Amino acid sequence: MIFEEDNMDNFVFDTNVFFAYADEDSKYHMKTHFLFDNDYELFSSKKVKRESQSVIRRHGEILTDLSESVSSGESIEDYLEKNVELENDKRYFAEKIELFKENNPKDIIRQLKDLNKLTELGVGEAFQRIINELINDHQNIDLEQALRMHITNREDRHILVDVVCWHDNSFECHFLTADSEDFLKRRRAIRRTIANCINCEIGDLLLKIISYRDIK
Repeated sequence: MIFEEDNMDNFVFDTNVFFAYADEDSKYHMKTHFLFDNDYELFSSKKVKRESQSVIRRHGEILTDLSESVSSGESIEDYLEKNVELENDKRYFAEKIELFKENNPKDIIRQLKDLNKLTELGVGEAFQRIINELINDHQNIDLEQALRMHITNREDRHILVDVVCWHDNSFECHFLTADSEDFLKRRRAIRRTIANCINCEIGDLLLKIISYRDIK
């Protein structure tokens, strides 16, 4: 495995990294396991762990509700379409449903429930393999407010605030994420904002935001 920067020897994981670890169908699955299976310093946060558990719990609740709707004669597609509050989960379920599309709706739901249980086990296993203490919750109101212009998701802002406060610009560190909308598309602007908030030049900011593409 080749890194864009030779000194990538530590990583702080975003929530989606743990799901890539658990999901054998994820295009990032092998790269994620490579990082876990080699001698890198791996970190994550208590907030990321809570968010991971919340996503798994939410998916379980959605599948229970979906099962009841399908039993009443509604199609899976209609259920996902009419429930606008599922917007963040629609792509995930659409991708997984595609894997089981040859089956009848009730079998699809059963397989999705089984998959959610496997995901829960896989995510739990990944956290157990993080030997470093999870990063605590932090508060930095000025930084959180400054990041609002770049990061729309409140939880994502708080995850990054925790990492910045813990890191304290004290060593070269790499925040790994697959989140294009909130992090990767705006990472230069986000880093500039962080640098301004901690009173350093952007060239002196030792926290990098990286994607899986940076891992060749």
